[in-house]
Amino acid sequence: MPYTPPEYITLDDLKMRFTRVVEYLNDAGSVKDADPDITETIIRDASSFADSFLLGAFPKVTISELAEDYRFKAAVCDIAIGLAMDRRGEFLDKGVSPGAERYKRGKEALKMLGLGYERMGKESETKQNEALVYPLAESAPAQGWDGWI
Repeated sequence: MPYTPPEYITLDDLKMRFTRVVEYLNDAGSVKDADPDITETIIRDASSFADSFLLGAFPKVTISELAEDYRFKAAVCDIAIGLAMDRRGEFLDKGVSPGAERYKRGKEALKMLGLGYERMGKESETKQNEALVYPLAESAPAQGWDGWI
C-alpha cells in the first residue's frame, strides 16, 4: 500500500495565521473559497516536511500526538503558506516568493524540534525524544540559577 502523508494542519489553521491564504489556494480569481485539491496537496506537502524532520527522533504515533502542540502547528503552517504563495507566479517579487521567509522559518523550527535544540510543551506528555543526549527536564532549574544563554 502506498504511503499517504499525514495532515497535521487544516485550512482553518492556515486561515488563523494568514488571512489571505485562500487567495493563494485557488486559481479562479473571484472564488472566495480555497480549492480543495490544491489545499489538500499543500497541507500534505507541508505535513510531510514535519515527518521528514521528526521521524528520526520520534515514532509516528508520537508525532501525531505532538502535532497538537502550538509551535508544531505554527511551523507546519509556515511551510504550507510558503508553498501556497510560491505556487502563484504572479505574486513573485523579482523571482522570489513572498512566502520564502515563512517557508524557511517553518523548516528551521521543525529541524530544531527534531534535533532537540528546541522542545515542545506537548513533548512532556508524550514519548521522550530518544535521539537526544539530554533528557527533557522534569522541573525548572533551582532559583537563583543564571546559566540561561
